[in-house]
Amino acid sequence: MPALALLSGVALSRAVRLIRRDRSVELFLALPLLGLFLVAIATALIVEGDIWFGQSPAEVVAGTYESSLFNETPKVAAFLQAHTRPEDRIAVLGSEPEIYFYSRRRSATGHIYMYPLLEEQAYAAQMQQQLITQIESQKPACVVFVNDDRSWLQRADSERRILNWWNGYWATNLDLAYTVSLTNHASGLPQGSILVLTRKISN
Repeated sequence: MPALALLSGVALSRAVRLIRRDRSVELFLALPLLGLFLVAIATALIVEGDIWFGQSPAEVVAGTYESSLFNETPKVAAFLQAHTRPEDRIAVLGSEPEIYFYSRRRSATGHIYMYPLLEEQAYAAQMQQQLITQIESQKPACVVFVNDDRSWLQRADSERRILNWWNGYWATNLDLAYTVSLTNHASGLPQGSILVLTRKISN
């Protein structure tokens, strides 16, 4: 789609140039191209007009992804900003790197999303162990755990080392500080949650 969009832009630019400066036979190509462009714009306005002009950004995001997840991450980031210092490191266990951006906090690990760690690939176990080691050594001030299947895309044959480790790690080293519930946009039913955990005083 990006390549098609670029080529469409080139074609439209060429058509406008021909109409303005050229009187050759190529004009017969320019006019249909402009017509197609106008049809495409009209179609987009009719089909997607409600998204652009009728709905709020939050409604568009919830409807597109059928989840409240992306609308809730700014709340999590605001909590992190209020309860950590700018130099503190955090970790997000889930595929929501926007939390780092919104909170203006740096990651304690090089793995900022979880999808590759649960894919069926040769380095999954090694990558999970690397993430575990980095979190244990960096001791981030806060750890965000995204309890939503879409943020992990776990498969039946996925390596589960990171999830098994997490169950024991957080109970020993972290305290639950903030929870955001997630809902399915279509059904209104609970879909998961985002947990923000802070380091225990003794750790």
